Amino acid sequence: MTVYVLMTAGAIACIMAMKRNGQPVEQIADLSGLATTDPGLALAFSVFMFSLAGIPLMAGFFCQNSTFSWRR
Repeated sequence: MTVYVLMTAGAIACIMAMKRNGQPVEQIADLSGLATTDPGLALAFSVFMFSLAGIPLMAGFFCQNSTFSWRR
């Protein structure tokens, strides 16, 4: 559960840090070109989102796997 809290907090922190022309990002279209303008933030946001989705080899996958295997 701690991993999910950290992943969610990280994703929200990334969104809060995103700015376009000095203004906060409000629409998905504002995220275009994020990898070229701020590659570190784009990488961190991608890792948090893939982990929340449960993509293998991310922390979220291992938490999801242990949760579902514990229920058997």
